[in-house]
Amino acid sequence: MIHVLAGEVTLVEGDSTTLLHPGDTATFKAGTALGHCLQNHSAAEARYLVIGTRGPSDVITYPDHDRVLHVTRSPVQRRYTDLQGKPADSPYRKPD
Repeated sequence: MIHVLAGEVTLVEGDSTTLLHPGDTATFKAGTALGHCLQNHSAAEARYLVIGTRGPSDVITYPDHDRVLHVTRSPVQRRYTDLQGKPADSPYRKPD
């Protein structure tokens, strides 16, 4: 869940965009492989809260990057696969 405190941000969720203002809240359905991000298109600062659960494990899908992150928290392990389940590198890893 994201709750906007100040400024305005554009929520990009799949192919749709929504402008969020202070007091607006967005939620994301668990188990739905739909990527989302926030963008600040203004010169003004934006502040928001990110609220979520931290269960013992999680699966995070990055559809724009053909990646899935599998996380366990005890012990801490992070493993990436592509969308078909084959081992893969982080989508944010800089090339050598």
